[in-house]
This record gives sequence, structure tokens and C-alpha cells, in this order.
Amino acid sequence: MDERTLQDDTVIVTKIELVGVGEKGADDSVRMASEIVANQLFVYMSGKTSLAEDFVKSQRHEDGVVRDADTHTILTREEEERLYGPFD
Repeated sequence: MDERTLQDDTVIVTKIELVGVGEKGADDSVRMASEIVANQLFVYMSGKTSLAEDFVKSQRHEDGVVRDADTHTILTREEEERLYGPFD
């Protein structure tokens, strides 16, 4: 939670990759509406989507927030290529 959370009821969800004892690797984060956080964490653990995919979906909006409606959509081909690289 941060200052913005108090203003628009959103939170930042972060995944931190630990690469070794005391070493931190890359981290990913996305801002999302607070009412979808618990569900999205469950979906991430099930492997049906990822934080990286939700980050791409967040870029659909000027404020960069993933909303409930975004959780019911799939990435467009352009979004997939932005995330995974070009398809051959």
C-alpha cells in the first residue's frame, strides 16, 4: 500500500525473484484495483496467468491499473509480442 492506495483504492502487487542467499533478482510489479488482488494472487499460483501479463494489460489504461474487466480478457497478438517477443 502507498499514498495512491488511499486516493483510488488500488494496490501494487510485486513479485520478487530471489536468486541466492541475500541476493535479489528481477522484480515485477503491477498496480491493480484492490477488489481483485486476492483472486489474481490465486490465479498466479495456479499458473493460468502471470504478473507480467497483467502488467501488459495495465498498459491499456492511462492510469496503469488492472481492473476486474481486464481479468476476463486475453492478450491481443500485439500485447503477446510485446511480452514474449515476435512470433515467427
